[in-house]
Amino acid sequence: MTNSNPFEKVGAAARAFEARSDEMAARIKTLGSRPSERLTITLAPDAIDALAALQVRTGLSKTDVLNRAVQIYNMLDEATRNGSEVLLRTPRAGTGGEIERVRFL
Repeated sequence: MTNSNPFEKVGAAARAFEARSDEMAARIKTLGSRPSERLTITLAPDAIDALAALQVRTGLSKTDVLNRAVQIYNMLDEATRNGSEVLLRTPRAGTGGEIERVRFL
């Protein structure tokens, strides 16, 4: 009989995400060895607010926040296209937490 504990799946997904994050950090470090591309973009007001909030919380520049956001979105898009699910667990006292599936439209 197989164990279908959703928290084990979440743990495995978290470990895979951490490994992928390490890979992404390594790519960012090698960015200097590849030519970068300058872009001019127009952000929606909500995106402007989110970018500013991320800058304050992380201490990163707009460029760094956007570079990370695009890479994370690419990783999540690739994973979901290959059949993986993105889950968000909200801790709750006395329980394992509430798990929500995140869908990208």
